[in-house]
Amino acid sequence: GINLGDIITTSNGSINFASVVTLNEDVTLRSVEGIAFDEKLISEVSNDLLLNAGTRGNVIFSSTVGTIGILEIEEANKVRAENKITANKLKITAGTSELKVIETLGLGIEINSDEINFTGGTSSVSGTGSIILKSKDENRSITIGGTRDDFDSLNLVQRDVMSFKEGFSLIEIGAVRGTGSTKIEGDVTFKSAVSIKAGNQVEVTNAI
Repeated sequence: GINLGDIITTSNGSINFASVVTLNEDVTLRSVEGIAFDEKLISEVSNDLLLNAGTRGNVIFSSTVGTIGILEIEEANKVRAENKITANKLKITAGTSELKVIETLGLGIEINSDEINFTGGTSSVSGTGSIILKSKDENRSITIGGTRDDFDSLNLVQRDVMSFKEGFSLIEIGAVRGTGSTKIEGDVTFKSAVSIKAGNQVEVTNAI
């Protein structure tokens, strides 16, 4: 395995880990071409991990991640997690985010992406803190519910909503800044308290 500590930065080229990675202390990784973890990423004492892949690079987790203190992806083109992430807090700023199973231990989830997909199935995203979901582009509209993804808005389809397990203190979607609207399409059921915000308008076409 690989033991990591401190700050690693590359001015060109990607950072790829082909074996198990253990965090010995808080770690920062920066690469403009992407960061990839092919095997497990672990931290036995809940160290923090900050990743920055720039606007072009992707951050890929191919195996399990946990238990991390604060896992923050500061910038990336795309974030993809193919297995479970366990962290005290998960914060992502990226063009798109594709996440499978998430367990947060009290400090919640914050994702700023123009497209967010939760692929782990019903109740696969759990925790007791808050979930904050916003588009990275403040002027991008948000559609909640339904089954259809489109390229013009941040879509949180029914599959995404059903992934949120009951127990979160609040699910907050959207922001009051910008000119984007928020549309609720079809019947949507949230298992925790929800706050829906928009810079322009909120349109409800069915039950919530």
